[in-house]
Amino acid sequence: MKKILFSLVALVASMSMNAQIMKVMKGNEVVATYTSVQADNVVFEEEIVETWNYIGVGEWVETLPELFGEEAMTLNVNVYESVENPGKYKFNGLGLPMANWFYEQDMTDYVNEYWYDAYLTIDATDPDNVIMPVQEMGFNAGSSYGWPTIGNYVNDQLVAPGTLKDGVITFAIKGMVCGMGTSYYYYNGSGLCQLTLPTDDAKIVAKKNLSTNKQMKMGSFQEYKTNSVR
Repeated sequence: MKKILFSLVALVASMSMNAQIMKVMKGNEVVATYTSVQADNVVFEEEIVETWNYIGVGEWVETLPELFGEEAMTLNVNVYESVENPGKYKFNGLGLPMANWFYEQDMTDYVNEYWYDAYLTIDATDPDNVIMPVQEMGFNAGSSYGWPTIGNYVNDQLVAPGTLKDGVITFAIKGMVCGMGTSYYYYNGSGLCQLTLPTDDAKIVAKKNLSTNKQMKMGSFQEYKTNSVR
């Protein structure tokens, strides 16, 4: 029997009710949240849809090229903030430029086969403990690497917390991982990876960050394993 999605407002007030929040997970990502209410042996469920406000164009510094001996790339991305959870952000715009970089040609016509417009989420509701669950970047790196994933939270383990300060989300050196093929590798070896929120002040801070870190050693392939030490 299919579950009935029913507005909680329609429940009769005289019914005895037990409410609880249920989350539907896909890997490390919450894909749906339900309020489940039991009233006199009947279960009613209502999906809580997270809504997002577009807040402008920000900048994402992508350090995956460092693993291949190249410099990090600064990409313009669209940034959104959660209405229900201020400080939680998502952004998109990595798929096509990363496919262009990897294949060294314009991959616009190969949408869905080699790239798609992925939305990546970052939870910065605690500015001192920023979490980015491992998620797909949105491009296909071929049979050897598959669809690369990045983040600082993998297999129920936080590699290292990120921080949000002055409108810029930064991550620790080797405080992230990149999933390629069947393995995870330390990512952000230079410490340059950051998301700049779309404000003028944040852009000034981000520019200073990049200037400070630009002399740091770039990354190399180093496999990450759960509970391993950086």
